[in-house]
Amino acid sequence: MQKEYTNVYVEKDVADYILDIIERTREDREIELGASPRATLAFYKSSQAYAYIKGREFVTPDDVRYIAPFVLSHRIILKGVGKLKNLKAEDVVKRILEEVPIPLEK
Repeated sequence: MQKEYTNVYVEKDVADYILDIIERTREDREIELGASPRATLAFYKSSQAYAYIKGREFVTPDDVRYIAPFVLSHRIILKGVGKLKNLKAEDVVKRILEEVPIPLEK
């Protein structure tokens, strides 16, 4: 089962969506250090694994949105201002998810 999840298909639009979210973590005004390349791979693989657990052979944008806070929250570092505002990394990730356009499902 640990290897089977890698057979879950990720459409190009969904892969681009993952990359758009990652890129936004690197550009966000409240983030000092955005998601790394290793975080990107973990995000991609976690999305596949979640879809697999749900019994699907493909990843949906909803899978990506669901898994993002769990995978990315501890892989970003907030700026001092965000900490002073009592922001949590999870809150910033959720805001980013609201800002990044969701690919249309076919």
